[in-house]
Amino acid sequence: MRGTLNRIVVMAGLGLAASIAHAEVDVRERLATGQPPVIGSWRATGGGFPESTLAGIQHSLNIGAEIIDLHVQLTGDGEHVVFHHARLDHSTDVQVVFPDGPPGGPTREERGGLDYTRDYTLQEVRQLRLMMDGEVTDHSIPSLAEALDLINGSRLAVLNLQEFDLNRLKAELAQRPNRNILAYSIDPQVVREVVNATGVAGYASISQSRLYETEPPLAILEAAAEVLGDDLVLAHLKRTRLLTPELLARAAELGVGLSVSGYGKEDMALGDKGDASAWLETLGNGAIVFWTTIPDELLPILNR
Repeated sequence: MRGTLNRIVVMAGLGLAASIAHAEVDVRERLATGQPPVIGSWRATGGGFPESTLAGIQHSLNIGAEIIDLHVQLTGDGEHVVFHHARLDHSTDVQVVFPDGPPGGPTREERGGLDYTRDYTLQEVRQLRLMMDGEVTDHSIPSLAEALDLINGSRLAVLNLQEFDLNRLKAELAQRPNRNILAYSIDPQVVREVVNATGVAGYASISQSRLYETEPPLAILEAAAEVLGDDLVLAHLKRTRLLTPELLARAAELGVGLSVSGYGKEDMALGDKGDASAWLETLGNGAIVFWTTIPDELLPILNR
């Protein structure tokens, strides 16, 4: 009975979310207690586009995703780009475009046969094309400025901080709407640094990581809250099974929303079998943000 009621409440909330106008969004208002759940496009996937492209971001906006994940990397000339991997050779044609390695060095041999964003200038990175399913596409790596300009404050945006220059990031965020932006890292001290410099909201991982190898999520939440205080708006769990009643209660006391990844069993059940039951169960678990890698399949089922 309780599961059925949860589903009714969730579906009612999702219907309300569909009517939300996408004007400039405020993080704290959108993630406040009592608001309907937020469906997020992890790395701006969907639409048959490579992840983290301008086309993928636009597609995520078009289909109604309310929060977009932007992984921030730094080029050799200090520019920010949106790209999941620090290594360019993982999913671009860099070794074809630059067969001898970065024009400014170090050599590819000195890098152990690898290529990193920080070894190439923004102009050089723009020459690369992303790979998808083993094939070169027409899509390139966007700058962070291009991605933020495309979103333009209309949806929540997460700066997943991989490598960045704080002063440049501060300048970039000062030039455009930033009430919709959250700074995310597994290290709350990194989030603290960015929040202090830019005024954006704080978003911390509370899953086990190289910083917190053994602590349960509740203990990591306490540690993050101690560092970030009222600037901690959202905290992330990699697995939905870790979302316990104790964790939910403490997060509510702290005024922190919780996010969970649904790109495990939920996405697999929906994507492989068309079975939305796992997703419907997860959407009733008390979190506020739910990440998916298949927003094209999930959002229509939820009438979004």
